[in-house]
Amino acid sequence: MRGISIIVCTHNGSGRMKPVLEALFQLEKPAGLETEIIIVDNASTDGTGTFCISVVNGEKYTGTVTVITEVRPGLNFARLKGINTASFDWILFCDDDNELFPDYLVQAVRILKQQPTAGALGGCGIPRFESVPPEWFERYSHSYAVGPQAEKDGLLVERPSELYGAGCLFYKPALLHWFEKGFTTVLTDRKGKQLVSGGDVEWCYLVQLAGYSLVYDSGLRFYHCISADRLQWPYYLRLKAGIAAGCARLIAYHAFFKVAKPSVFTFTSLYVIGLLKTTLIWLLFVLKRLFVPGAYKPETGAIGEVVLLSRMKAFWKDSWIAFHHFRQLKQFQ
Repeated sequence: MRGISIIVCTHNGSGRMKPVLEALFQLEKPAGLETEIIIVDNASTDGTGTFCISVVNGEKYTGTVTVITEVRPGLNFARLKGINTASFDWILFCDDDNELFPDYLVQAVRILKQQPTAGALGGCGIPRFESVPPEWFERYSHSYAVGPQAEKDGLLVERPSELYGAGCLFYKPALLHWFEKGFTTVLTDRKGKQLVSGGDVEWCYLVQLAGYSLVYDSGLRFYHCISADRLQWPYYLRLKAGIAAGCARLIAYHAFFKVAKPSVFTFTSLYVIGLLKTTLIWLLFVLKRLFVPGAYKPETGAIGEVVLLSRMKAFWKDSWIAFHHFRQLKQFQ
């Protein structure tokens, strides 16, 4: 491993980026490892790029820092811009609310030397709260990209598996296997205040379809700073709805994990089953809520409503998008 490119994608992040960058400046480097920091200003309107440059200058950081702009809103667009700018084969995505532990690079290099088939390596996010967390947070913390991602460290053996994008390292050639051919992702991931998610899941799927493995290690640790507004129940429901909204578009990948060279019939069968299943589950949920008093507690009922409805709507409206993406995967397989 010659080096690691650390990519920080941010939208209107001037109020968040200072501690993120300060943590990056304090990273310990294994002997002989080169690094660079690439800040991708994703359609910001608050002077984020200029602010980041001022932080770099103020801290007198002597390493390589590049600030670039991606005008298309969407986390996936920003990450792709960062990848195309990166000098090294290993990419580390640090979100603009992450503070990596000082030994992050040391641990990453150690783990990757032991995992020659790795295409992505994920760590363990530790929440750092701006305000007192609500009592429900621990039950649903994984939605915030914190906590363990597997029962034990090492290879994730199930296919497909997934890692959250925060603090995740990706092997650039595993992604370029697709993107250099003109492949486009089916999800844009988050756009500004829109909470449509799943872009990190899609990238993990691409890595696995390219023949690489996913690895998780709890020794890779970072703080995930969670602001007070993100600890509100309405925000969490919007977050869950956004996560669920991408399920139908990702069905094309499941066809390839099911069969090495899936046919249109395989894809169609999976999609129709998904559509019928999500519709039936939603109808049963509604009927039970109407005719069985106290069937759902307010908390679980609210989550069920937004998640099940979002999934069902996705299957009914995204059929053509999913089919087009299936054909693209066939083309670039």
